[in-house]
Amino acid sequence: MKIVDVHNHFYPEAFLQEIARDSQAASLSTEANGERRIHYAGDYSVLDPAHYDPLKRIADMDRAGVDMQVLSLTVPGVHGETPERGSELARVTNDALAEVCRAHPERFRAFATLPTQAPEVAAAELERAVNDLGLVGAMIFSNLNGLPLDDERFYPLYETAEALGAPLLIHPIAPPSLDNLTDDLRLVAVLGFPLEMTVAAIRLILTGTLDRFRRLTFIMGQLAGALPMLAERVE
Repeated sequence: MKIVDVHNHFYPEAFLQEIARDSQAASLSTEANGERRIHYAGDYSVLDPAHYDPLKRIADMDRAGVDMQVLSLTVPGVHGETPERGSELARVTNDALAEVCRAHPERFRAFATLPTQAPEVAAAELERAVNDLGLVGAMIFSNLNGLPLDDERFYPLYETAEALGAPLLIHPIAPPSLDNLTDDLRLVAVLGFPLEMTVAAIRLILTGTLDRFRRLTFIMGQLAGALPMLAERVE
């Protein structure tokens, strides 16, 4: 049986170079111990070599017994930029992800990165990524500056994803209401992410968004937070 990992993250070097050159939402640093980090609102991520080197990633996959990974760009994404810059970064990222997949077709597929601050542009980029680049769907975040995923402004993106048969992986991002309460203990990932996924999943259900887009597949990261434990209560 082939083991396929659909929730893991990769920072193409082209994306990192673009962030270093021009970004209003993220920055790069190198610590005294040589550790590279990417910083964004509320937190940072450590750039392990396997985050940007496909050969290092494949070696890790072999040790873990993973046959294939579907790569995706995680925080900071591109939605914190201006719509124009976000679109540029999405294209750079998706082109780079497609190149990794072409170089290692037996080991990698990829989800597109989308400028969700401009949903119609995001829909067009998803269509390009799937039809022209061969990417298999997209990863989006659980809110956009506090805007929930059931907001009708996202419908053009959902309509396109549904028509393409392209799944959307939902990844948590810091809930805006918790930012100031969790910064000192870095509780965003520990507490904020599960809460955020729970809210996002339940809103998609109770607002009827899943009923409206019946053929659209949402892949809920991190078990949709507490939804498995709250399912009966939600029903």
